[in-house]
Amino acid sequence: MSRDPLISILMATCNGARYLPEQLGSAQAQTYKNLEIIISDDCSEDETLKIACEFSESDNRLQVFSNDKRLGVGTNFLKALERCRGSFVCFCDQDDSWRLDKMECLMRLMESSADTMLAYSDLEVCDEDLTPTHPSFWKMSGIHPVKGMIDERILFRNLTPGCSMMFRQAVVEKMLSFRGDAPLLHDHLAFVTSCGMGKVAFTREKLVKYRQHSGNVIGVGSKSSFDPDIFLSELRKRIAFFEKSPVFGDAFNLGKMASFCDAYAQKKPWQLAYLGYYLFFHSNCCKGKAQAVCEALSPHFYQSVKAKLGT
Repeated sequence: MSRDPLISILMATCNGARYLPEQLGSAQAQTYKNLEIIISDDCSEDETLKIACEFSESDNRLQVFSNDKRLGVGTNFLKALERCRGSFVCFCDQDDSWRLDKMECLMRLMESSADTMLAYSDLEVCDEDLTPTHPSFWKMSGIHPVKGMIDERILFRNLTPGCSMMFRQAVVEKMLSFRGDAPLLHDHLAFVTSCGMGKVAFTREKLVKYRQHSGNVIGVGSKSSFDPDIFLSELRKRIAFFEKSPVFGDAFNLGKMASFCDAYAQKKPWQLAYLGYYLFFHSNCCKGKAQAVCEALSPHFYQSVKAKLGT
């Protein structure tokens, strides 16, 4: 029996037969061997469940479950969380491919400090054939990775997909203790919970080939318009949720974030006290930083310039 801590790999599947064998193979072949792989199938209508069961027949680390009704990707992952036994936990998409030392790399980060609740990595963005299309998910998405303590700013945006994370069982227990449905996807909720409990760490190593194809539920690279009303509505829901579930002590200043929402809604100028917030939800590039400063100083001017430029 290995003395290495057990890692639970949670895969939420739904009609993923085309790419599932490659992803399962890369999870099975990890250089870190003390794993359990929990597959929660969400009423697939193709060969997904059959493939998963065939893999489980030759590897007793795999456990396959099938939902009675379709739950959706986020709820399906949370359902899988209820079944995991590992000291450390990883989300796994059904259509990517992992570097074979992914578990080892993330474990080294987790074991570097008992206060580290979550570790994450960059990803290599690929097309449907796993041909690289962009060397860095973070750069492609305008994300600046952050380590150590992250405050309530993490409510604005998630910093990485769930498939690049590893977090502690204590984070799982906290996530499952929340009252009601969180207004966040499973991976963002894991990141927020980890930040509320301790530190996070990252590596710039690309440990995942992040496959993008026409069937992605969640993808990258698509252009979407920013709606400030929707932004504020979603943010207020998140603040209200965590106010009702006060489990993080003083890790998050939700009062300050609520005040920011009021200032942002009223387009109050000279909001330099919230500059860190603006910088966090804008892209991490020269253009994004300039936009953040401009919006914090003069939101009406920022909006007029944005409208004229059509961006």
